[in-house]
Amino acid sequence: MERLKNRINKWSIAGFAVILFLVFSIFSTTAKAASEPIVIKDFNDLFVFAQASQGYDYQGKTIVLENDIEITEIDQAMLDKYGIKHLTIGNKDLPFKGTFDGQGHTIRGLKYDTYIIKDANSGLFSFIENATI
Repeated sequence: MERLKNRINKWSIAGFAVILFLVFSIFSTTAKAASEPIVIKDFNDLFVFAQASQGYDYQGKTIVLENDIEITEIDQAMLDKYGIKHLTIGNKDLPFKGTFDGQGHTIRGLKYDTYIIKDANSGLFSFIENATI
């Protein structure tokens, strides 16, 4: 009986050590991922970022533009297909609060219909708060 208790204790200690290791690994991976910049390489990445910014403020996050982006007629057709008239980052209720580092790159071809948007807060960054651009 005593040997069984010793075995159980050894397995319990080993199991606990494994669990601690896994928890530490998960938290260190999450912390590392949280500090890594979000990289925008092309129109698809820009589109996903802009759409996500309608529900997330990116506070404490850095977004990096890795390339020049030219929005083509095909890209614009995709926006039209989804009913998106204007590609914008942030909104009135949830402004962009992160850091956007363009690294000297440009985004060309954005189209904004001034007849639809009568708000002064139009353009790629529609609403920002304590952001760095």
